Amino acid sequence: MATIHPDITPEVDDDPYLYPTGASGNWVPVDYDPSTTHLEAYVSFGLSNVTVNWVSPDGEALYWKGTYDRPREDGDWSWTSQADVAQTRQGPMACQDATKDFFYDAEAHTLTFEAEIDGIPQTVTMVRP
Repeated sequence: MATIHPDITPEVDDDPYLYPTGASGNWVPVDYDPSTTHLEAYVSFGLSNVTVNWVSPDGEALYWKGTYDRPREDGDWSWTSQADVAQTRQGPMACQDATKDFFYDAEAHTLTFEAEIDGIPQTVTMVRP
């Protein structure tokens, strides 16, 4: 699995223990197969961003980088991520939308979002590896 390393400065005034960590960490598709091209995500609790990359046996390319609005309570939640356009506009395989909605299901432990794959809009459901 590729490791996604956020490249923005941490928020120094945030205490990472104030909010639940539910969605933070690495995510792979439900039907994860490392030998195929697929999306992988990293939600950074401390840096408040979400990064999604196309990953293949030959490398990786940015699909999405944007904000992560941390919840203040445990449980299910959703957020609208604002794109980091400085990053996404440079990625040849990056989503060019200004925003992207993400959904976290605390009971099922899944992260879900819409992505265009091969020109077809699809719901991507991810789990922790």
